[in-house]
Amino acid sequence: FPVTIPFCFDPVTKINIENRGYIPIKSVKIGDVILPAREKVTSVFKFYANGQPMVLIPRDDIESDQSAIRVSTNHYILYEKKWIRAGDHPKAIQTFDWTGGRQYPLICLNTDRCTITFSPNIVFADYDETSIGDITTMKNLQNQVNNINYETGESPLYVFSEYSPSLSPES
Repeated sequence: FPVTIPFCFDPVTKINIENRGYIPIKSVKIGDVILPAREKVTSVFKFYANGQPMVLIPRDDIESDQSAIRVSTNHYILYEKKWIRAGDHPKAIQTFDWTGGRQYPLICLNTDRCTITFSPNIVFADYDETSIGDITTMKNLQNQVNNINYETGESPLYVFSEYSPSLSPES
């Protein structure tokens, strides 16, 4: 069944990593430093998110060999000093819904600055950028995994008090 997870990138999206150059975001590791803003990666997430609507955001970092960043429509991007959903960005180009499955999961990151900067003009919020995003994500997952309908007011099987999944770098 389709799973809608906010805040994800196509795994082959190129990102500039200090001392490694432009690499696919699926190859980023905890501790890597994203250029140009020097954000240190604190978490890497993989999601099997078939059905996730995606858009292309044109790139302006000319060193990359990609013409656009493929990202989920509901990932936040900074535009005119406000956070908006990528699907609402005026340059967003609608593309196919995600179908990568387990072989080709979507990727997202957390950083020490809570942003993922591709260039000075292309800045995304990281995965845990807002508690609203965390709550929405957890409710979507809980709804789909546990077959709970939050629209009808059914009680959840589990009550989450923290919405910040993470692993130690030593794990």
